[in-house]
Amino acid sequence: MRDYDKIIRKNEAFLNMEPVEEPLLGIYVGSEMPLELYKKASEVFSSLKGSVIVPEAINPKDFLDDYDRLFLEHEQVGDDLFWSASPLPGFPWMEAIVGIPVYASSATYWTAPYLNDWDKLDEISFSLDNKWFQKLLEFKEVLIEHSRGRYPLATSFVPVRGVGDMMGAALGQERMVLELYDNPENVKKLASIYADIWVKVAKTQIEKTPKFYGHYVVPWYNILTPDYCQYMQEDSLAYLSPKLYREILLEKHLKMVNDFKWVFMHLHPDGLYCLDELYKMENLKIIEVTRDLFGPSIFELLPTLKEVQKHKPLLIWGDLTREEIRELLNTLSPRGLCICPVVKTVEEGKDLIRKMKRKDL
Repeated sequence: MRDYDKIIRKNEAFLNMEPVEEPLLGIYVGSEMPLELYKKASEVFSSLKGSVIVPEAINPKDFLDDYDRLFLEHEQVGDDLFWSASPLPGFPWMEAIVGIPVYASSATYWTAPYLNDWDKLDEISFSLDNKWFQKLLEFKEVLIEHSRGRYPLATSFVPVRGVGDMMGAALGQERMVLELYDNPENVKKLASIYADIWVKVAKTQIEKTPKFYGHYVVPWYNILTPDYCQYMQEDSLAYLSPKLYREILLEKHLKMVNDFKWVFMHLHPDGLYCLDELYKMENLKIIEVTRDLFGPSIFELLPTLKEVQKHKPLLIWGDLTREEIRELLNTLSPRGLCICPVVKTVEEGKDLIRKMKRKDL
């Protein structure tokens, strides 16, 4: 049995950016690709043979063995984080909720553009009776009943896609870029509609999320927080300019962040140009930067990572090499720092966490 009290104290020290001797250290076992982790989901969706997914195709009880397996694997590693469960991580719940067709293979999910006429904007709406939203709540209830407090239920990983991501799915990525110039007012209207729905979906789940040892846990990234912490991401930053970000999404992000007491922001290196705006958002408590397999190395990102630490607690997550981990441990302050590499196996995770704690990499 791991020392949960000690782990809780380490997470609190990270959030409060207290002086510490070592950073918060995590290990993510398996894969960055959800359908490689959740094997039953891969099996179920591949059986649909590329047809559009409907809520009735998902029976939450079918997936419970995967949740137990992933939890037990994480417990064996013995890091400073708490593995958390959320309804089908990676599934494009928000896209499905707003009516975008969703598909899957054994390896990945994808969507198909559906908003081919701006006159349809007024038809986009959300109600609590939405079938995909009801499936989401059903999934969460099944997880709560099944876990029985053994592991935490994640705080709303569900609105995993940002407003720009949802617009790209609805319009198609290429068309969205063109519409930013050809029909900016319609794009802004769509962004407002999606931001409102995003907040409603996220807020409605708060009361459905039980506490774990008096705390909540950030989905997928497994940071323990004292209050409900809303997850946010915006992968669409990759194809927006700083100017377009300020014109189209910044106001929506401010609204979304201000609607929650605690917010966690996931970023890729190609979206780091928005950091100066994020620093100003008081309720944005944690910034995560993913080390992408084909993106810039940690050595290239170091100046930016140091700057983030001046403003917010920083989580660095992803395909980190041992040389990069060693550089992070030797160069960055342990204060307000969490490092979480992705590994393939439990044994690799055990070995790496021991070496990270000893700084013997």
